[in-house]
Amino acid sequence: MLNRPRPPEVPRPICFLYPSSFWTRFWKLPLPHKAFNPWWRLLHDSVGTRQKLHAWRIRDVDSPLCQICQAGTEDLYHFFVDCPRKRPFWIDALQHFQLFHLLPNQSAIWLALTRLQSTNGSYIQESALCQIGCIVAILWRCHWRCIFDQEDWITTQAMNFLTSNVLYSSFIPSDLFSV
Repeated sequence: MLNRPRPPEVPRPICFLYPSSFWTRFWKLPLPHKAFNPWWRLLHDSVGTRQKLHAWRIRDVDSPLCQICQAGTEDLYHFFVDCPRKRPFWIDALQHFQLFHLLPNQSAIWLALTRLQSTNGSYIQESALCQIGCIVAILWRCHWRCIFDQEDWITTQAMNFLTSNVLYSSFIPSDLFSV
């Protein structure tokens, strides 16, 4: 379970590897700040992951293991897409937004988050990127709620946040409700 292929290592800081066209496209997305913030932090490697905090010898961080699943080292990849407790949320959210065909696995999600591209190398449409941004915002909110409030990760709760958030309703395909 922990021997999944990892994304290729990228020299740090990764934000310097992106061309200005990438940043122009990223900043033109019509997303609320709470969706931009965690995504920007991912792209700049400025997330306080357990791996990073443990390497810095932060007093209260005695292990690089993910506090949510206790099954893997919490690096950026694990934090955003590979934690086994968060994976069902990604699946449900992608199905909800009808994006599962575009992002069928963690590697495809990672590529979308870090390159704004699909696995075939084409750019992902703005509407899909906005939906991905909404998913990231909810994942971020629920992750930190688990850490600071010492709550368990509950996928149904994360999905309830996603589907009930008024700011995100414009990104939900209208045909989902025409049954």
